Amino acid sequence: MTSIIEACAVALTLSVITFIVFGVRALRQVGRTLEKADRTLVAVEGLVANATLVSNEVRTLLVSLDAAVARVDGITQGVGQVSHRVVGLSNVLLDKTEAFTAGAVGLYRRVAAAATSLRSRWGDPATAAHPDAELTYALLSKGDNGND
Repeated sequence: MTSIIEACAVALTLSVITFIVFGVRALRQVGRTLEKADRTLVAVEGLVANATLVSNEVRTLLVSLDAAVARVDGITQGVGQVSHRVVGLSNVLLDKTEAFTAGAVGLYRRVAAAATSLRSRWGDPATAAHPDAELTYALLSKGDNGND
């Protein structure tokens, strides 16, 4: 019976040694895995720090863009006001120029008609028998602007 106990003791010892060997190997593997996880966490911390810096830079950029857009909006409104004023000024200038031109054309027509009438009355041989003598008198007797 002692030999059975001795055999059991040897088997138990071999089993314990086997478990210890596998346990040491498993602990080494767990240690390597923990080291990799630690390196990964350090890398992730670096990425988080970089992401924080980038988000701060983006926030600063967006604030700057907002200020720039506000300035451009103000400039655009100013240009719009100036363009409305220029259009109004152009309309006034065109109205005044048109009235002046119409008056000048009317004056030219009256002067031309008067000259034709005078030539026909003074006996200019080229226009002595001018058929529009009555029309010339009517034009001369009109108002100052020639638009009546």
